[in-house]
Amino acid sequence: MAMPDLNKGAMAPVCDEADLSERAVTGTIPTELHGILIRDGPNPLDGRFAGTDVLSWWPEAAMLHGVAFADGRCTGYRNRWVRTRRWATHADCGQTSQRLDSNPNVNVIAHAGAVLALAEGGPPVTINDRLDTLGQWQAHSSFASGMTAHPKIDPHTHELITFKADWQQPWLRYGVLDAKGQETFATQIEVSAPAMMHDMAITATHSILMDLNVGYDFQMLQRGYRLPIRWFDSRQSRLALIPRHGGPVAWFNIAPCFIQHVVNCRASTKASPGGNTGTCTLLNNPQQSRCAAWCDTTCTPATPSITGLPLATRTASRSLCPAPAPPPKTMAGCSSACTNRPHTRMRSVFLTPPTSMQRQSPPLICSAAYRPAFMAPGLQRADCLSRCPTGSGPARCNLIH
Repeated sequence: MAMPDLNKGAMAPVCDEADLSERAVTGTIPTELHGILIRDGPNPLDGRFAGTDVLSWWPEAAMLHGVAFADGRCTGYRNRWVRTRRWATHADCGQTSQRLDSNPNVNVIAHAGAVLALAEGGPPVTINDRLDTLGQWQAHSSFASGMTAHPKIDPHTHELITFKADWQQPWLRYGVLDAKGQETFATQIEVSAPAMMHDMAITATHSILMDLNVGYDFQMLQRGYRLPIRWFDSRQSRLALIPRHGGPVAWFNIAPCFIQHVVNCRASTKASPGGNTGTCTLLNNPQQSRCAAWCDTTCTPATPSITGLPLATRTASRSLCPAPAPPPKTMAGCSSACTNRPHTRMRSVFLTPPTSMQRQSPPLICSAAYRPAFMAPGLQRADCLSRCPTGSGPARCNLIH
């Protein structure tokens, strides 16, 4: 997949840390919106991406962004690199060995009073609403050294359900924390080899893990590849159905595929020859992976509720049929050189109550405003620029209003 220039336009990295006071808003922010939106993503420490492909973007240093809201106003913005060992080495601040060896640049979640920045490659990192790095997460001893960047939080029980897929044994672990952050269940799940597992799904009673055709091949590093992950024709793609709090694991073989993200999953009482079924909504980009959906014999996709987002929706049973290719990802209404900006650049969590971000700084200059097709009508995104003191390029924030 062709990537845009990572150092120009909307993809340009932030080159410094900033604390901005109240921002002007175009449109109306609901007065009920009180809190801070925290997002994270990869951002090179020297303010410039070294290459032009996805492996030049994705592994870069984790940066947090916070936008505060209160009483219908945007009361402030700040950004911070996560204080990891990588950051300390670059900043030459000493005590490098005491910093966490992690790069949590994929997702941010809030659970049981803790805010966690996450990525699969290292320990979860706790932060606060001022974006300070607090240290390594210790609540779940089985996953303190690392877990998926996409654990699930049950909206009714407030449990956190998670897993860790590792290239070292044990290759797969699964666990649950209760609403207070106490570990209630943890187990090792037997698999024949380590697999690339990025996401999971839950229902009210079960969890689904995906053991698919993409796995690790460390000999690739000797052949000059930067990431030792590849497709294995010899692997059997299958889905694990696990009772949330423990019990027999049921495995379902499916057609060869790789599924990066799961949008939703729910239980169903619909009968089938193989038993009850469920419904899964899968996020699929045909340009990036071979993907088959878990589906019923009719293969009738549901209509996506958000225009332009490549969704494949199927009903799950023990049978499988080919998934039709979803529509390509599109961006609409763009007035600047930002048409190729991926909507998955940063993940976010919204916290309440708001924090104070009041330190004065130069005003922002809004360079473009556009509404991507995947955003609901009425939402806009403004890309705003302010000059870095070093003159090395624009600093960038992204306000969605």
